[in-house]
Amino acid sequence: MSSSSACRTAASAPPGVPPGRGAGGGLRPDPAGVYGATKAAVIALARTTAREHGRYGIRSNIVGPEPVVPEGPDAVGAQSLWAVGEENVFDQKQADYLLKDTPLHRLTDAEDIANAVLWLSSDRAARRVTGQLISVSGGYTMP
Repeated sequence: MSSSSACRTAASAPPGVPPGRGAGGGLRPDPAGVYGATKAAVIALARTTAREHGRYGIRSNIVGPEPVVPEGPDAVGAQSLWAVGEENVFDQKQADYLLKDTPLHRLTDAEDIANAVLWLSSDRAARRVTGQLISVSGGYTMP
């Protein structure tokens, strides 16, 4: 299905604005160059969709949560992305490293991301917001 036919289908559906998920890697150089390039492509796709399909009432935005980490090392379990086997790979040293580059000096958590998605999904609060990357990073991804 092309993006045009998908957007026409979405325009005839009940109102809803599912935000995409991007990452700060599309805004800030990343040591893994391909990662940053793919995230920049996701941002460009959302902006293209916003421009081409806004006439159908479709809003297209991206939430860029970065970095998302647990509140502290004790919050990490064996099933966490931050754990390998029984070894906890996220510790206070890593938290301190991330915080030194984060102007708000607070790590992003799931509730922060959920609140941004709720705001973008609101037909009242964000009804005129489209083609935007909402960075939920505490300033970490600022250029």
